[in-house]
This record gives sequence, structure tokens and C-alpha cells, in this order.
Amino acid sequence: ERESLRSATRSPADHPGLLAVAPEFHALGEAIRSGLANLGSPVVAETGGLAEDNLAATANACGASWVISVRPGREPGCHLHYYGSRHYTSAGGKHLAETLAAALEKTALPGPHVASARTFRLLRETRMPTVAIDLIQHSDAEATRALVAGAPGIADAIVAGFLAVVVQPLPAP
Repeated sequence: ERESLRSATRSPADHPGLLAVAPEFHALGEAIRSGLANLGSPVVAETGGLAEDNLAATANACGASWVISVRPGREPGCHLHYYGSRHYTSAGGKHLAETLAAALEKTALPGPHVASARTFRLLRETRMPTVAIDLIQHSDAEATRALVAGAPGIADAIVAGFLAVVVQPLPAP
């Protein structure tokens, strides 16, 4: 995986992806999709709230080279998850999650902004670097206000994080 990512082209147009956004974040999702499309990255947007197994199957079937899922979370803060277990960690997923976390730290979105390994079904069943972003705690009114007010900057941060990963080779282990 590392060698494949290091030797990948550095043009966003060569990195089609799947952007899955929870229905309640539709406007944010459209801003992210538009920003990625403006970079030239072909994006399939999924905003219907597919179950993780269906979302993974869609990503695998559409030839995506990356997946970003944006949804509400259960804990305060912004949590970015990539596939990792005791025996294997997705180098591409980890790099994307850490880069996005750093970009989101500079927004109005309340922290902490944490990237961590998980074995969620979506992360486990996709064949490409995948990051599930639990953007805000589901019931956090203050975080929701910050998200609404800062949506353009949050979308820009996600697009910039994606671009940074595409144009920069994967760091050495």
C-alpha cells in the first residue's frame, strides 16, 4: 500500500473518490464536493445515509481511490477514523486522517481533533484509503452552531487536507 501511494500521480484529476455525507450535513457536503470538483477530482457524492456495508460496496464498485465519510459522532470533538487493527494499519487512511485533523484544527470546529485507528465496517470493507469523520457530537448545540457558522471554512479545510495528501508523497515509515 505504501509503495502504491508513493508512486501515485499527484494530480487530483487522477484520484476519483466517494464523499459520503450524513443527510443533516447536506449543505456542508455540497461545499466539500464543489471544492473537490474545482480541483478536478471526480467525486461521487452519497447523501442518502447508506449503511456502512452498502457504502463500502458502492466505493469498491465505483472505482474510488479514496473515501471520506462525514457524519455526527457520539463524543465531543472532531474524531477522524482510519482502518487499523493489531496486525495492520492503512497507511493511506492514517495519512489522510492525520492531515485532515490538522487542517480542521484551524477551523471554528470545537476540538479535540483526533485521528485514530478503528475497525468500523466501512473502514474494514473498503479497498482504498478511507476516513470516517465524526464531525461533531450529535447532541452538542454549541458545536452545531460552530459548524453552521464555520461551514465554508470547514469545507475548505477538508478540501485543502485532501489536496495536501494528493500532492505530497506518503512520508517514509
